[in-house]
Amino acid sequence: MRRRQQADTGVGPDVVGISARNDRHGFTYIEMLVVIALVALCFVPILHMFTQSMDEVQQYSDIGTALQLGRETMESVKNFRLTETQIEGQGTVWVPPEKESPLVINGVPWKVKRYAVKNTDPLEIHVEVFRAENLERPVLELVTFVEDL
Repeated sequence: MRRRQQADTGVGPDVVGISARNDRHGFTYIEMLVVIALVALCFVPILHMFTQSMDEVQQYSDIGTALQLGRETMESVKNFRLTETQIEGQGTVWVPPEKESPLVINGVPWKVKRYAVKNTDPLEIHVEVFRAENLERPVLELVTFVEDL
């Protein structure tokens, strides 16, 4: 008899359960909080990678600028056609000179230091490129050799 009633009305236990779920519209506050938390957890590594890549881009930009300044200083030494004795006599040379303001390239202040290592044959010349705010630690150091012709 029970089966007949269910068949006649068309409403059984399974159908009642489904229709009760369909009456519910939208999401609960807790469900939204869980989704927001999961999305936030997914973005944390992405944000970390983004900030790290921005730091690396700045470092590579600094190295590129320092390399160009160092090469320019080395070429200027060779183009002056000074003898080894004259270069040694100059001692440590700052570009721009120490009392002048630093070169500003791409918004970053730079200083270049050039010095010769005495009693070397051929003469060993070191070029160190610094960010002006930290003259203790060079961004780049280049070495070249000069010999009298």
